[in-house]
Amino acid sequence: KKMLYSADLSTLDEIENYLDDLDLLLIETTHVDIDRLPPLIRERRIKKTVLSHFSDSKQRKIREFIDSRGGAMDIIAAEDNLTIKI
Repeated sequence: KKMLYSADLSTLDEIENYLDDLDLLLIETTHVDIDRLPPLIRERRIKKTVLSHFSDSKQRKIREFIDSRGGAMDIIAAEDNLTIKI
């Protein structure tokens, strides 16, 4: 299996060369533009994406972002004690 865990990023450009055909992308969302993620997920064929490292104030935006995808992509929000099968 192939996965990438991003620590704090300034921009998605920092990891763009490592995204092809990932089984799991675990990405922090504090400093990145999450609206850029759907095209990257599609183009790079990322199977599952977990959004992490977001503040309480950003939690609603994260939930709306996930809900707006209508299950078209496998994107979830990280939470304490989360177990992920890949």
